[in-house]
This record gives sequence, C-alpha cells and structure tokens, in this order.
Amino acid sequence: MTMTHPFDLAILGAGPSGSSLAITMARHGWRVVLLEKGKMPRDKVCGGFIGPANHELLEELGLHEPMRQAGFPILRNLLLSVPRDRSIEIPLEVPGKTTTAWGVWRREFDELLVKEARKAGVLVLERTTVSRIENGKINRLFCSEGSCAGGVIEAAVVVNASGIDRGQMKGPFHAMGLAAEFENANVPPSQVSVHYAPEGHCGIDPIGQGRVTVGYVADPVLFERGHKDPAEILALFRQQNGCLHRMLEGARQITPWKGTPIYLVRKFRFFQEGMFHVGDAVGNVNPVGGIGLTLAFQSSRLLAGLLKRGAAAELSPEAVARDYERLWRRELLGRLRMSRFLGKLSHKPFVAEVMMNIFQSFPGFLKSAFAQQHAFVYSDPNPRRLVPGPQERHPSL
Repeated sequence: MTMTHPFDLAILGAGPSGSSLAITMARHGWRVVLLEKGKMPRDKVCGGFIGPANHELLEELGLHEPMRQAGFPILRNLLLSVPRDRSIEIPLEVPGKTTTAWGVWRREFDELLVKEARKAGVLVLERTTVSRIENGKINRLFCSEGSCAGGVIEAAVVVNASGIDRGQMKGPFHAMGLAAEFENANVPPSQVSVHYAPEGHCGIDPIGQGRVTVGYVADPVLFERGHKDPAEILALFRQQNGCLHRMLEGARQITPWKGTPIYLVRKFRFFQEGMFHVGDAVGNVNPVGGIGLTLAFQSSRLLAGLLKRGAAAELSPEAVARDYERLWRRELLGRLRMSRFLGKLSHKPFVAEVMMNIFQSFPGFLKSAFAQQHAFVYSDPNPRRLVPGPQERHPSL
C-alpha cells in the first residue's frame, strides 16, 4: 500500500514522545502519520513517574481529565530511603508553579495517548516497520512489515521517537532495569518512593486501583555473581533496605518482570540523515532521577514549538535542527547530566549515607535538587531569544 498524498509529518514510535508530538501537530493542522512497530497496548520497562514539569504540557494536550478517568493517581510526596532504616520525605512541588505529578502504568498510559492521537486526526499504523528512508524535499519511507508492508509513505518531516538505536548499545551495559506490577503493597496512594541499596536502587510508584509499579536498577556485578532471577535481586534489595522490605511485605506480583539493559548514550543525536530525534532517541537518562518521561515529553514539546513556525513543506530542516539542539541543551542537558551523576553516586553505600545525612540536616538541599530536575521547561520558539535575559531566567537555574 502506498499513500497517495504526502503527509506533513511521519513519526516513528508511539510512546509518550511520539504520541504527544503527533497530537500537538495534528491539532495545529498538520497531516500526521504515527508508525508503531508493536501492537497497542504493549508493555514498556518504566517506573511510570510523570514529574511536575509536565503539568502544562499535559494540560495543553487535554490529558488531565482522561488520566483521572483512567484512575491514575496524583502523587504529592517523594520518599527516599537508604539502608539502616533512614529516610526523608518531601512534597512534590516546584516553587511558583501550579504542578501535578502522576503515577501511570505505561501499557495503559501509552494506549490512552494513542487514542487521543486518533481523536486528533492522526493516522496510526501499528505493527509497521520502516526498512529504509529516502531523504528529499519529500521523504519516502519504505515499509517492510504491517498494514503498509511493501508500500511507501511520503512525508515532508520525519521524526524518530523509537528510543535508543541498537547501534548505540555498544560495550558493557551500565545497569539492568526491570519492572513489574504489584498489588497490596504498604504504600500510601499519593507517595512515590526511591530506595537505595549497595548495588542498585528500587522505585515504587502508585498507578491506581491499589496497584504499584516496582522498578529497580541493578548493577552488572550482581549478574556476574549469578543473580539472574529478578525476584531474587528484589529480595536482596529488601534484605539491605528495611523501608523497602516493609513496603513490599505482603505485596503480590500480578504481572511478569520486564527487563532491559541500560546503556548511557554519550553522543547525542538531534538531526541525522534527514530525520529529527526526540526522547531517548536523542540520549537517555539514568532512571534514578525520575525524569525519563519528562525528557520524552519535553523534547517533543521543544521540537513542536519550532515546527509550528511555518508550513511543513516550507521549513528548513537544518535551521530547525540548529535551534532544536540549542533549546534542548539549554533546557534538558543539565537534567540529564545530573541524573547520570546521581545515578553513579547513589549505588555507593558510603555516598548514599552521606547524602542522607545532608538531606536530613538540610532538607532544602533535596528540595532544590528536585526543583532543578523538575523545573518548568521553556520552549520559546523564537530563535532570536534562545538565550533568555536576566529577567527571564527561572529562579532555579
């Protein structure tokens, strides 16, 4: 099947980054096709924490009410714990902003986003794989699988929102991430928590209807010692962290473990071979910071602001790419680097203890760190004002 009329925008990947961009541009009047290699709904390895920096974007997308109807909980507090039964709790807020943090189960949340995309007029093609792309004024995408198998899709702009490219997964992996859904956990419905252990950390996110996502990141050394059963590693973390143990005491696992190796990409990709990149396709975070979905949403928001400047066929991709990279580095690079720095330190027991000493003595430090990671993202589409003046800078920067 070959599409007879070119699209303004073709997006590869129907996760939060791709779907939110599709919704935004379709409502702006663009003809959008969203290509997903899997069948919706599908599982993703993700803690499911949507930080307060995304409040306005979710409002713009009209998702607050559908998320409430889906039963996703609003999260109001963050608890951190380390071994020796030490913990600290702070409110999930960013000073000076009306914000809301959410807990979501990705299988259900991604399907909700795709439904909203269809309502906005986006053509969604599932189980569709693109084998190659011919670049030009109008790009040609050749499909090898799915409803468009053997056909060609033409689009003025192409965006890759399909995550880390396998070619970027080189060398030893940084860590292993696993997630599963549990019920009957001893967790307050509005509290997200992160629990540190000597060789990993575990996050617990309420996702509604009495369920929580239990997701953890484990150092490679654990697997080298023969710990290959996900439940065995979680049991080890529970032995090392009393707070984590109490929260999961009596909890019942209701979905299988899903896992993925974590490679921290060092070379960022914004525009390559005629295609823009958003979300993890640019570069990924360490999960310890809870900003993975923030980077997914906000990178798409930054690009959308630039694409809206003109008609798809009239845009200069190279000029848009330069502005997009500058915006991304200004707004998101510091958060990504901080997440990787904290991730590297937090699995070292001595450092985790020192950090807890500081946070318990000076809670403002933890609140400031959280505010920096989850501050409002400025998506000024005007390239002449990419560097804000002194009066425009956010207080936390």
